[in-house]
Amino acid sequence: MLETYNTVLVDSVRNLIKNARESPILYFWFGFMLLFSILSISVLSVVIIWTEAEINIMDVFFTIFFLFMMKSSVDFYRYFIKSSQVSYALSTPVSQRKTTFEIFLVVFWVQLGLWALFSGIYTLILSASGVYMGHPELYVIFTLGVILSTILGSTVALHFFSIHRLRLIPIGIFLLCLWFFNNIFSIIMIILASVVFLFWSLRNSLDSFQYAKRKERIKDIELVGIRNVKAAIINKETTIIWRDNLLSSFIFSSVSTGVFIGYLTAFGDETVIPEVLRTITERLSPLVYAFLGTYIVIMYTAVFPSLNLFLAEEKTMWLLRLMPISNKKIIKSKVSSLTLSFIASIPYVAFFVAFAGLKYLLFSLWLLVFSYLMAVLISVPIGAKYVGKKSDILVLYSVAMLLFIILGITMSLISLFDLQSIEIGFFYIISILIEIGFLFGSLHLSSNIITLYSKKQKISS
Repeated sequence: MLETYNTVLVDSVRNLIKNARESPILYFWFGFMLLFSILSISVLSVVIIWTEAEINIMDVFFTIFFLFMMKSSVDFYRYFIKSSQVSYALSTPVSQRKTTFEIFLVVFWVQLGLWALFSGIYTLILSASGVYMGHPELYVIFTLGVILSTILGSTVALHFFSIHRLRLIPIGIFLLCLWFFNNIFSIIMIILASVVFLFWSLRNSLDSFQYAKRKERIKDIELVGIRNVKAAIINKETTIIWRDNLLSSFIFSSVSTGVFIGYLTAFGDETVIPEVLRTITERLSPLVYAFLGTYIVIMYTAVFPSLNLFLAEEKTMWLLRLMPISNKKIIKSKVSSLTLSFIASIPYVAFFVAFAGLKYLLFSLWLLVFSYLMAVLISVPIGAKYVGKKSDILVLYSVAMLLFIILGITMSLISLFDLQSIEIGFFYIISILIEIGFLFGSLHLSSNIITLYSKKQKISS
């Protein structure tokens, strides 16, 4: 009974212990930043409570809901859709619906366990700060939201990779119902309806198992003309961006973020920032919005593709080592391909300035360039260190938090200057030049890391 559940859970724990032993610094940093994030949210909550600022509880509810929904989709995708081990379980005489349901149970209890852990730490910090915690109905609503998000997130992964994507329509209906009716009774009714939909979805689980939409490859004769090795590597990396539709998603992310952040900069003070804090953030709010928008764009267009240059080389790194080119040139060629994703991030500045005003043009351009270079020089050596560890969310999260801290410190320095002064222009130029110098050092460090990795692979083989 629950053989698949036990197998997946034990395998996940073993992989976690194995990866922690192989990369103790990474996991220590991840745990530290995780606790730091919870502490920061707790301190922010205490400040909001002490200042008696108004906050919409349902905004917090939906933030938690969609975070757990996304994580549930990713986990179900990893444990079922793209798991090669599941093929054996599905080939046994055991009911395939039962096997899929046990995988869902793993995802469900992981999300609920994380919610209990994070909310428990958060509650303890607030209690230690003297905040009254006598509102159990709020915790019940949030917990019900986590349960519902896990169910809907799993069904999203189940049907999104199916050939019958119209089955996603009921999920949209559930979300609309939740948006308009979000009291305890309504959430319970939506959960009951989503459970029925889940069991119906499990009957059609094989429609999405390892389903992949294949695209027609470019004919080999079109690639024969590429004689230069560096050009071949650049062509390979940029082809991946085109083939996987990443370029269009980069542009869409830049445009949508620019419009949203620009709108908040122009009209968002009255609707987003509480009135008690508005006088404090009045001067800094455009800078804060620009920082948040740039950070979102950079995470998707710089950090993700920079790490993916190496994390996705699980089965092809041996081929790169056999090429007649040094590791330093391999690194530079890979990084050169990121120019395409940088160009795709430029529309963010245009749409942000359209709302915020031309006086923020130079600042937003500098912030985009500075943040992009910083993201690359941090991500490339870390990606080289963990080359081949595909889809390692810990690496992405660790880089994201480190980048957030560095850019946050930089924004604190910027707030000391007048954006219209001559001194700020010198600061822009000097900071970019210093960063370019660090970028070359980062590329050199990355090539040495790849060299050590190659030597280690030879010894192990």
